[in-house]
Amino acid sequence: SEARVTEGRLSNNNMLGGVSPGLEGEGEAVLCLPLYSLLLALGSPAVHYLSLDMEGVELDVLRTLPWDKVDIWVISVETNHAHNTVEPHHWTRQQLIDFLEERGYRWLGTAGGQLHCPQLYFS
Repeated sequence: SEARVTEGRLSNNNMLGGVSPGLEGEGEAVLCLPLYSLLLALGSPAVHYLSLDMEGVELDVLRTLPWDKVDIWVISVETNHAHNTVEPHHWTRQQLIDFLEERGYRWLGTAGGQLHCPQLYFS
């Protein structure tokens, strides 16, 4: 999918915050920038460790990256909210593994051996 600037709403769900599409509801309106735009603004540095924990839209973010232009060494992705998302944002752990393996990463396993922990990858 094409990376673009969007607007969302930052909310507080007890301890967890999240960004949801649209500007309706409670919380503070926020501007959402593509990860690659932020990396470009920093001079396209090598990212030694990228941790994504975005309450279910992690694969959406990864799909926006131009993988031939980024240098990310290790990636961890929280996967326990993937099943709570709705189409077109729903994804499975296997889809995440396949996506990253297609880009040259290897799945290392689940941190701590628990299902709610992030998945780890390296390039």
